[in-house]
Amino acid sequence: PVDFDQWAVRPIALKIAYFGTAYRGFAHEGGRDDLATIESVLFDALKKAQLIPDVAACAWTRSGRTDKGVHAFGQVVGLRLQASRTRTRKTREYELPYVNMLNSLLPHDIRVLAWAPVPSEFHARFTTRFRRYHYFFPARGFDLARMHEAAQHYTGTHDWRNFCKVPRGFEGHFERTLYKCHIRQATANPDIAIFEIEGQAFLWHQVRCMMAVLMQVGLGRESPDIVPRLLDVARQPAHLGRPSYFLADEAGLVLMHCGYPEGLLRWR
Repeated sequence: PVDFDQWAVRPIALKIAYFGTAYRGFAHEGGRDDLATIESVLFDALKKAQLIPDVAACAWTRSGRTDKGVHAFGQVVGLRLQASRTRTRKTREYELPYVNMLNSLLPHDIRVLAWAPVPSEFHARFTTRFRRYHYFFPARGFDLARMHEAAQHYTGTHDWRNFCKVPRGFEGHFERTLYKCHIRQATANPDIAIFEIEGQAFLWHQVRCMMAVLMQVGLGRESPDIVPRLLDVARQPAHLGRPSYFLADEAGLVLMHCGYPEGLLRWR
């Protein structure tokens, strides 16, 4: 076994892509093993590669958490792991091939895309400036212009209690700020449409709730002004809970990018 006390450690960030279909979400909650999470698989790979002694010692942080079945092309995590030289003797310094080491141990549906050195105070969640999601759906049958019109009402700072699922024991607030919301056809395939959304942070199932309402608009079942009406929480007494509508399917949702201060992350 590796004596980790003999190795220097360093803080880094990892950029990760994954298909979430086979997983119980991104975050490892502990106590269940019937279906793996993305994090539990990453932890196993890090330990097998002898880059960390255990999870508790690596100061793990994540930019965001994705739910069961949701995918990512640009998830970011921060951690402390084995550096390139020992504490006790000088050796020729070189960079450990973190990306190749981990990808050789990970399943095909989870990939490490890049790594970057970070300052010791880096926190993957609290340093994030914004998160960008795309929701992919078939363009046929939907009035994309009406959906785009409705989506413009989403931008800005709002109370989103009518566009999320409230976890048991939730004691936070429902106010979040969104910077961009667009509906467009995919450049490479006009049969596919994309709901592109960028915001500071999101509530549980918020994007899927937003997409569900836009789909009702695109199918002609609701007018675009349904969005400002639902954002006006005074119209919906709190004791009645969220208005009833089906969630958009998780399979179309992808975390595309996590934005950080310019120049902070120099990916390798």
